[in-house]
Amino acid sequence: AKYVIVEMLDYTCGHCQNTHAAIHGAMQAYGDQLAVIILPVPLDASCNPQINATAAEHREPCQIAKLAIAVWHLSPDRFTQFHNWLMESKPNFAQATVHAESLIDREKLQAELRSSTPSNFITKNVDLYKRASAGAIPKIMFPRTSVVGEMHSKDTLISLIERELVQKPK
Repeated sequence: AKYVIVEMLDYTCGHCQNTHAAIHGAMQAYGDQLAVIILPVPLDASCNPQINATAAEHREPCQIAKLAIAVWHLSPDRFTQFHNWLMESKPNFAQATVHAESLIDREKLQAELRSSTPSNFITKNVDLYKRASAGAIPKIMFPRTSVVGEMHSKDTLISLIERELVQKPK
């Protein structure tokens, strides 16, 4: 893709789920010219030491993030479909697992979840989150700046992409 942004998100974060619509709209506007690198960063103290206490609305974010990473690792071509489903359906871990198993062979998926790969990715994502000043998510990162918090409209995101990526810096 000609333009690339990074999004740090938690699959159980309402602000992240709302931002998904803006990102989806920007991706439709730019087509293959825009790529979004998804970095799951669970807002759960059990797998993210930057979080002091896990809020009640964040149920099973570590497990859901590991599941998303496992789907991506086993079948990158099915990840976008699974990611969109997670963001739009707001499932719990059991529901997400059933859906993942409809896309990926159950034994392979379970083996991947038992491996260290998903946890290692989360650890690396959390390290990047820490270096990006931790705090609120979603975070949408551009080469020279980042935007923190819910993105309410695709038009706002498109304006940011135009300013940060399309127009040449002066």
